[in-house]
Amino acid sequence: MYPTTETTPRKDTEDKPDRWDALRLADFIEDHYTLGVTDEGATVAIPNGPHDARIAVPIRSLAGSLRKMLRDKERVAVSRETMTNALDIAEAAAHDHAPTSLALRVARKPAAIEVDLGDTEGRYVEISAHGYEVRNPRDEGEMSTDSRAAWKRSRATQALPVPVAGGSRDDLRNLLGLAEDDPRWRLLWGWAVGSFFADIPRPILWALGPQGSGKSTRAKMMLNLVDPAEELGKEPGKNERDDTASAAARFVPSWDNIGNVSAATSDWICRLVTGVEVSRRALYTDGDLHVSTIKRTGVATSIVLPFGLGPDALERLVLVEFERVNEDDRRPESALWGEYRKLRPGILGALYADVAGALAHLSAVRAEVRGLPRMADYALVLHALDRHHGLDADAGHADAYMRHLGATMSERAQSDPLTAALIDLVKRRAGRWKGTAEALHNAIDNARPSDPRAGWPTSALSLSSALTKNAETLRAAGLSVTRGKSNGERFILLERLAVASDVEPASEQDLVTTTPPAPKHEPAFLIPPTGVADLDDVL
Repeated sequence: MYPTTETTPRKDTEDKPDRWDALRLADFIEDHYTLGVTDEGATVAIPNGPHDARIAVPIRSLAGSLRKMLRDKERVAVSRETMTNALDIAEAAAHDHAPTSLALRVARKPAAIEVDLGDTEGRYVEISAHGYEVRNPRDEGEMSTDSRAAWKRSRATQALPVPVAGGSRDDLRNLLGLAEDDPRWRLLWGWAVGSFFADIPRPILWALGPQGSGKSTRAKMMLNLVDPAEELGKEPGKNERDDTASAAARFVPSWDNIGNVSAATSDWICRLVTGVEVSRRALYTDGDLHVSTIKRTGVATSIVLPFGLGPDALERLVLVEFERVNEDDRRPESALWGEYRKLRPGILGALYADVAGALAHLSAVRAEVRGLPRMADYALVLHALDRHHGLDADAGHADAYMRHLGATMSERAQSDPLTAALIDLVKRRAGRWKGTAEALHNAIDNARPSDPRAGWPTSALSLSSALTKNAETLRAAGLSVTRGKSNGERFILLERLAVASDVEPASEQDLVTTTPPAPKHEPAFLIPPTGVADLDDVL
């Protein structure tokens, strides 16, 4: 049996008892851990030894580890009461320390990116402009703990394999059944590289396709390169607070087979990508709050693009559509995943090498590239990736993404009843309409759709708001919206946009043309798959 707290002397002090009361144990905790309070208000302890994995643990969960340390280092055991009281003292002391910043899966440093592999050894990958290196705290020298990220892990955190050199991104492309020149492949790989830049907004990868198209299998393969999960998650929309809490627990949340999306969920998706606020009541208080912000990319699937996704949300998605796989081309899912697991370490090596390449060129493209979309920082990462691979401006990941955005917004414009009504109005007025919001609402009211889900504006005020919200959709449709004031009265001006490629001034007939300029080639998510389709989607 181990010695008790109050009566058994230590081997090196036989002449007097070694009393481990709660205060002494609390001092022991502070000697071996850095205490603090996270942005979310949780009190945590981070091992501070030079060879310790810097994985944050809730202070209330330290008891087991502390008992082992006391046994191994001090050859003592303490009572349950002593342990509880010591943890109370440590938890209170944590509030005296500076706020603790924790990283979930990926930590963005000034000149590097660190990726937590999620294993028990605390290994991580350090990616810089010079390449990547797998680091193990147990093997490192006396490195300052301040130079390493402190990690937050949740029950959803799973381990990634250690990356190995010599693999190729083509291994993944072949598994996905895509040709090298397929724009969808550039969208998928660009998303994977961009997902590690955790300090910027990154779009959600959204796979579309009918049953048997392999969309869920492909989506899970992409997800498991960045933030592994056994299965994709449930669709959002039931409760925003639960949706946010679930998203906060993962570096890349996922949602499978999304059906309907409400306007509120569409707005939540926008805020999740650009930053959604999480508030929690501070410990030991009635009114104080801990407020933090989470910024997430994600992976989603659906058979068709859900009704209700607004234009703001569409600009924050990368849509990739797959067709149903022919029965003769199907492979057993067990064989497919077996090959994926075998190839994944090499694919990860290629992926981290491309992240390093993007890092190496990011500063240069940031200073040089112009004409960026709304997700500008993400587009810059894609430009940097193209420069790393020496790809032409019209044949790389950035070009595929830009064309995808244009096609998405154009299709949205053509299917939106409000946009269609405004186009028709401008067409009937020779390319130009001017008046008050109330007059505009009356002018298009006869085009009101019968489907209440269409979100038709019910008043002049809601119409004015819709014009603001749908500005990019209208621009994709070839309409500009200008607001102004004349003789003290506010007005709205709708005008047909001139096509940039027009050589001669537009005639009146040109002004009433309602078809937007055609893209250079088919939208990426509408191009039929090339190569051998080899995925079997189990639905």
